[in-house]
Formats: sequence, structure tokens, C-alpha cells
Amino acid sequence: MALNIIKSWPTTHTLPSDISNVANHVTTTAGSIMVLFITARICVFLIRDYQAFLSLGPGGTPSTPVGYLRVKFLGVFAISNPYEPGIVSNPPTWPGCLSKISSRLGDRPIVRGTAPHRQVNQHAPTAIFDGLLAAISALADAHPGILSKGTSCLEKHGPGLFVTKAQPRTPHCIGEVCHAHPSDGSVHLTLHPADTALVLEAEWGERHPLSNGGWLKRFVPAGFLMVYAPRTEAEIEVVMEIIRAAVWWVGGSGSGISAGSYSENDKSIRNTEKNVVRATWKRS
Repeated sequence: MALNIIKSWPTTHTLPSDISNVANHVTTTAGSIMVLFITARICVFLIRDYQAFLSLGPGGTPSTPVGYLRVKFLGVFAISNPYEPGIVSNPPTWPGCLSKISSRLGDRPIVRGTAPHRQVNQHAPTAIFDGLLAAISALADAHPGILSKGTSCLEKHGPGLFVTKAQPRTPHCIGEVCHAHPSDGSVHLTLHPADTALVLEAEWGERHPLSNGGWLKRFVPAGFLMVYAPRTEAEIEVVMEIIRAAVWWVGGSGSGISAGSYSENDKSIRNTEKNVVRATWKRS
């Protein structure tokens, strides 16, 4: 009799159907809440990241959702370390223009973005940025027929410096030596690889995220470099030394301008133009 009772016991235990339905409902609801939570977090991140993109100001990429998505895609191919010189294919066999450069004082500024690519702290004071623009303008005016001023081809706005006869080193913006950013005071330019290494070692700049060359040259030249914003009159002179090296690199030795060729005439023109530079190259 006892054996028959034991054999009649169920081998598995099942929940009543109503309890099973409740459990399934709870599981489904919990999953839905998790999906909503993750979606909300992603939306918040994208909104904040888009606002950070807009806060960098105007650049070569339109300040639109489409421009933002383009920049995020290109960011996948960004260099890993902007403070180290990159590998140069077919490096020049002749030495650079700069023999040495004084080290920049203090910590490096914080730099964000790809296009635009900007400092988010240690901006140039207004008077110092005006002085930098005046110095660039003076350099152009002191060498008519060799240098000219205009709107940056790469940025589509903002002050740029150009050589009239350029080497093929900035193929999609032929002749652009540099451009300055009114929003932070920094400068973008291209240098001889040896000069780039000196600037990086002195902590005066960093490589652009897309500066590796190859197919990315359709966006910026290979070796494209940010030079940090000057903070004092003395630092304007250092930045100008780097800009003159960029003139030598983009314009070739035929430009007649080297890092040490900032003459007293250049300085005189700079001082004359300092009071009117805001009328031609306004800070925005």
C-alpha cells in the first residue's frame, strides 16, 4: 500500500497557471523597464555629446546633426596619441626649419573634438589674440607677392595665411599655411616632420586626430598640427616662429622665409596694424 502511494506522487512540481502568468508578466515588465532605462541613458549621452560638439564653435564641419554624425564616424579613425610624432611615409631627406624651440610653461591645455578641434581651457586673452592676428597680418604685409591673407579654406571661415606658390603639401587647400581660431586662440598648420617633433617635445602643440595621412588626407593634411593659443606677448613670438616654419614648409625654400626671418620691419608693421586688426579679422 505504501509503495503504491509513493509511486502515485508527481515526479515534478508545477506552478498554478495564474502564478506562472504573473511571473511571466513581471519578467516582461522588468525587461521593458531595463530597455527604457538604457534607451534613456543613451539619449541623454547623445544630447550632451551633441551639445559639447556645438560648444566647440564653428569649424570645417557644419554644426548640424549630420555634421555631428560625420565627426563621430571619423572619430573611429582618430590617432591614439596626439603627443607623439606619427610614422611618416616618404620622409624628406633634408632637415627641418626649426633648430630649437623654448618649452611651453605649465600643463598642456585640454583639447576636444575632431572638426572642430579646439582647446576648452587656457584660451588666449582677447588682447593677446589680437596681437597674434596682427603679427600674422604683419608677416603677410612684409612679404607681398609671397604671402597673402584670407579666409581659411580648411575651416571655411576665420583668418588664414597663404603662400602664393605652394608645394603640394596641402593638396585640398593649396597654399594655406595656417589658420587661427577666434574661439580659443589656437592655430592649425603643417610642418616639416622634424619641426613637428620639436613642437610636440616642447609641449607647444598636438597632432590633429585625423593627421595620419592616407585616405584621411581628404579632410586634413598629413601631419596636421594644433599649436596652442599664446597667453602672453612672449608666447606670440614663439607661435610666430612656428608659423614661419610652416611658411617655409608649405611654400618651400623659394619663399625666402624661415623661422629666424622675423625682421624689425615685420614688427613695425605689426605694431602699426595692431589697432586695426579687429576690423579685418574679428574675433567671434
